[in-house]
Amino acid sequence: MLHYVSDIHERGVPEITEWILKECDLNRDVEINEMCQMYLPNIQLKYAGQVFRMYIKSLHDRSVCRVENSLTIGSPLVQVLDGIILPTRAIKELTEEVRQLKQMFYSRL
Repeated sequence: MLHYVSDIHERGVPEITEWILKECDLNRDVEINEMCQMYLPNIQLKYAGQVFRMYIKSLHDRSVCRVENSLTIGSPLVQVLDGIILPTRAIKELTEEVRQLKQMFYSRL
């Protein structure tokens, strides 16, 4: 990025820890045979700020069925990467949040 915007002194481009990830596509390719290539449909669903797609893609000598989820995130890049690389940390944080909400709910009864 620094070379792309010619910012060799790193004055205009903030540190990567300050970057905000706005959107991303998560996908998985599943190799398919010729028969599937002819009959599998292309699908696109839009719901609650997310887009889910399934389509056939030709990759030189093979074909794949690509399943793709487009997300609008708006979170710091470091936080998103931590959730991908260390999913157990994100699960622990979510579990703790649920536990706190549960305690608040039962304390009001």
